[in-house]
Amino acid sequence: MTRVAVVFNDDSRLAAGDAQDALAVQGVVSCARAVTDALRSRGHSASLHALPMERREIGAFIEALDVDVVFNLVEAVGGDARLEPAFA
Repeated sequence: MTRVAVVFNDDSRLAAGDAQDALAVQGVVSCARAVTDALRSRGHSASLHALPMERREIGAFIEALDVDVVFNLVEAVGGDARLEPAFA
């Protein structure tokens, strides 16, 4: 059985934004849950993980993932979409 971490950024704690931003955050969380459910339905051990907002916490976050594969749904790092490729 493959152990998969589904990682996403949960930006619901960001101070700025409007109703459309809130919908986008909900969409990402819904997508991450759907991917996790689909992986589980196919026999994988899948777990859902929200990327920490603080950049200094990301290294420890990655080290703590005890999985075979990461399904990356991260679209921003620390609320900054320009850093999206940095997580990969």
